[in-house]
Amino acid sequence: MATDDFTIYSKPDYFASLLKRISTCKKGDRIAIATMDFNADNPAVQEVVEALCQAAASGASVLLLVDSFIFLTSGKLGSIGPMWFAANAKGKQWPLYRRRLEALQRLEAAGGQYVVTNPPGKRFSKPFIGRSHMKFAVINDYVMVGGCNLTNPQLIDMMIGWRDAHTANTLYGLATGAAHRPTIRTLLHDRDQSHLIDTKTNVLIDAGRPKQSIILDQALQLIDNAQKWLVITCQFFPGGLTGKHLIAARERGVTVTVVFTHPNRHWEPGGPLGVAAQHLNVWRERTRVPRALFAHGLSSHEPFVHAKVIATEQGAIIGSHNYVQAGVLFGTAEIALARYDPAFARAAIASLQKQHTRFPAHFDKP
Repeated sequence: MATDDFTIYSKPDYFASLLKRISTCKKGDRIAIATMDFNADNPAVQEVVEALCQAAASGASVLLLVDSFIFLTSGKLGSIGPMWFAANAKGKQWPLYRRRLEALQRLEAAGGQYVVTNPPGKRFSKPFIGRSHMKFAVINDYVMVGGCNLTNPQLIDMMIGWRDAHTANTLYGLATGAAHRPTIRTLLHDRDQSHLIDTKTNVLIDAGRPKQSIILDQALQLIDNAQKWLVITCQFFPGGLTGKHLIAARERGVTVTVVFTHPNRHWEPGGPLGVAAQHLNVWRERTRVPRALFAHGLSSHEPFVHAKVIATEQGAIIGSHNYVQAGVLFGTAEIALARYDPAFARAAIASLQKQHTRFPAHFDKP
């Protein structure tokens, strides 16, 4: 496949593409969407849900995967949800969780199906352990993979779309398999996967087994192989093991740019605890990482970066993984597209530049 066969979407563009493609679906067509977070109160998300309902009512096969995370915590104030107290509770007790459940039930009433993946096996389960963090969409033979949840579209984020019947079948099979075996780790038998698209491109899937991640392994290898420039985006500063590899790249002469969200912007996803945790993370990493790697951190007045991108002069990885060890230690199912093609890497950075002017333009030209 050529780079032009892949379309890079910002989050608003992803929502627009979903609506356009879903609206054409009819009897015999298929739709599967996977998201970790799900904001039923957001107007853009409501439009997507309504489009899914109409497609289901028209006879299309519609399946929506959401993680039990959305019933374990609010995602806004860091509050604990109903499934934390009872593994089979889905939110009838509290308005926020009830609205999430009602949106899913509307899809079911229209003839679609929803699955709550990774349901906790007991009370008082930790919300961030054993989650499915995957974001993908399959609409007939069109595939989209990346970092976009069904939440506020006004974030710096990215999805990659392309037409590929084989990958579409694979991901649709994963989604329908979750309907019968909703724990992703069990569904994938603890095995991470690499699905070849062409000689330059793979779809990578982490099964969610703790301390195991094919995506992180390939991300670190991409960092280690960089010779000229490297750009990494993350919603928080990527320290720890990843930070060590970034330092090593800088020391061998690579121009390393790390773009991350200001800690104060973590109020909405994590509340005061989230803000405090990210300030602590930045403070800790400043004691061990060269100051130059913090130069492209965004200010508290700039947008929230949710895009998960590593790009070098050799290629790029784009997906749901934050490229740090935390999620790997927790055991998190993830998905990413890895393409080892300089033109694809440049296209990814160009897309980020269109979303926000603070992204660098130092990469080499074709």
